[in-house]
Amino acid sequence: MLNSKPHNSNSFTSRRRFPPLATVITTAISHYHRSSLSSTAIAGQCMEKVCEGKDFSSSKQEEKILILWDEIKAFENQLKWTENIPEYVVYDGPPFATELPHYGHILAGTIEDIVTSYLAMIGHYVTRRF
Repeated sequence: MLNSKPHNSNSFTSRRRFPPLATVITTAISHYHRSSLSSTAIAGQCMEKVCEGKDFSSSKQEEKILILWDEIKAFENQLKWTENIPEYVVYDGPPFATELPHYGHILAGTIEDIVTSYLAMIGHYVTRRF
């Protein structure tokens, strides 16, 4: 369930545009490396080379990205930089106990993740509560 509520009392009067999550990540990378290179060049350095064809492993690539996000504290910085704007709270429901997991369970979780990720990427303060 998605619920939009003000994070603080002044959030609607002092609303500012915040950078999308991709900008937050590349900015954090540039601060992390303390380099004079552009943030996109640094992001390219951090991701090393792109593997293609039979050498590509999506699970290894995902692990590299998650390690990078941990190093630069991407999610913590995004929450810190967007804390003074309206908050979107996502309440994750209990596990489905009626039967074995099926496509409908996966679909519901995927849609929830797409919506909350999109809201975070365009600059909203998004929290998830379980």
